[in-house]
Amino acid sequence: MASSFEEPHIPVSDEGKPLVYNFDGSGKIDDSDVERIASHWNTAKGDADYDAFYDLDDDGTVTVKDIMKVTAAMTE
Repeated sequence: MASSFEEPHIPVSDEGKPLVYNFDGSGKIDDSDVERIASHWNTAKGDADYDAFYDLDDDGTVTVKDIMKVTAAMTE
């Protein structure tokens, strides 16, 4: 049985903007998405609350840099 890898589907806003940080599936990047990533702030690999999904730069820790990516996407 062969594996098949496809490009992941990334939803877009009405304006065509990719919503890669739309964690709650609401169709927009908003405070709810910031709250989701912020709930993992300052956690690292090995911590019970760490979730690699929110470690956007894949450095092993959810930092303010990860959160800022989401807040910047809100204002774009």
